[in-house]
Amino acid sequence: MADEKIEDKKDAKPEFDVSTLTGLQKTAFLLLSLKEEDAASILKSLQPKEVQYVGQA
Repeated sequence: MADEKIEDKKDAKPEFDVSTLTGLQKTAFLLLSLKEEDAASILKSLQPKEVQYVGQA
């Protein structure tokens, strides 16, 4: 039984590969992982076009 779990983990594929994400996608993930107040303070420092790009990621 324990051997089955080890084999299952070995064969498991990640949901997604972070290295394939664009910079904008990584930024979007980061902002989504932050508290609302922290994300808002970062977004306030961006230009409107930059906020739009992140929102489309």
